[in-house]
Amino acid sequence: MINIVQPDHEILTYLKTIRDAPKALERAGRTCYKSEDCITDESAEKFVRMICRRNHESVLEHESISVRITCSRACSHQLVRHRLAAYSQESQRYVNYRRRGFEFIVPPSFLSPGVYGRNPQSPTQWLHYPATGVPLPVEELRRQDWLVALEAAIEGYHHASETSKPEDARYLLPNATKTEVVTTMNLRMWRHVIRERALNPAAQWEIRGIFQGIFHEFRNLLPSVFGDLTEVHS
Repeated sequence: MINIVQPDHEILTYLKTIRDAPKALERAGRTCYKSEDCITDESAEKFVRMICRRNHESVLEHESISVRITCSRACSHQLVRHRLAAYSQESQRYVNYRRRGFEFIVPPSFLSPGVYGRNPQSPTQWLHYPATGVPLPVEELRRQDWLVALEAAIEGYHHASETSKPEDARYLLPNATKTEVVTTMNLRMWRHVIRERALNPAAQWEIRGIFQGIFHEFRNLLPSVFGDLTEVHS
């Protein structure tokens, strides 16, 4: 069986900590203006919107958020190019997929999420088992090509891991292999990456979808920090 999963994300930082961030940002930022006497119970949101409007974004570096991102290896290679961030990624060197099993992320134009397997009555035919559990035939040649390639990678990994360590068997795994990356960025960096990956129409489909989801949550949790961001136009 071949398991195709969707890209996803999970915010790891406590939501209360995130919601309290404007107050911490205000305390730090007002040091620049020596206006601490202006702090009230209601002043933080207005102050943070002001520093964002003035592009005084260095103040935003005082608060961070951690997110677990589930994506393909191809997508993770794009993610880790962003600097001023901490990354902890699922290790293909130490994780033995022969025991844990495989998950893949594939462009939806080829395969939708679900479990795929060969038809026992007709091994050249693939069946798709969606959430309903009803098998559906996969007839398009391009889909079968993907499934055959993934099947070959799985079999090659299993054979290699019988005599080699996972760190050597991993060389046979494709970029479609699912991985997880926990990333921590300060709020200034999150704004930058969201502009580049969520709001840029030229961003690659997988990372754009992930960061659009992150942006939606961040904007609801911290409207003073992320509410002013709009789509990037070339």
